[in-house]
Amino acid sequence: MYRKIYCFFVLLLLVSSVYSQGFGNPEILKKFGLSEDVIEQIAAIHMKYQQEIQEAEIELKVYRAQLEKLLFKRDVDLIKVEKLLKESMEWKLKVEMARIKQRTEVRLLMDEETWLRLIQFYKNVENANKRRNNK
Repeated sequence: MYRKIYCFFVLLLLVSSVYSQGFGNPEILKKFGLSEDVIEQIAAIHMKYQQEIQEAEIELKVYRAQLEKLLFKRDVDLIKVEKLLKESMEWKLKVEMARIKQRTEVRLLMDEETWLRLIQFYKNVENANKRRNNK
């Protein structure tokens, strides 16, 4: 019984660190029976979009800082706030679109059953992380 619990927590820790890397972790992908060729293609897709995502996330941080600065003032200029929010939404859209493109390209590399198992695996990891963070 203790061994199962221990294994569960080790797996949970492993998975939580893996999830932050997205679908690009070769060890996890191997466990789903994907070939080396497919894993290399997934890594290439991941790299293709990673710079775009990071750039957009950096821009979002800049907009958040500017927004915080505006909101720190006693007399908030709501027109400037709205302008900043609209501009930041463009970067948020770029992040989400890049992630969607990345996911759809990865999806094309595997069969339906493997894809569904992989998605379920990462959803379980995400839910476990949420439960752990809420405690």
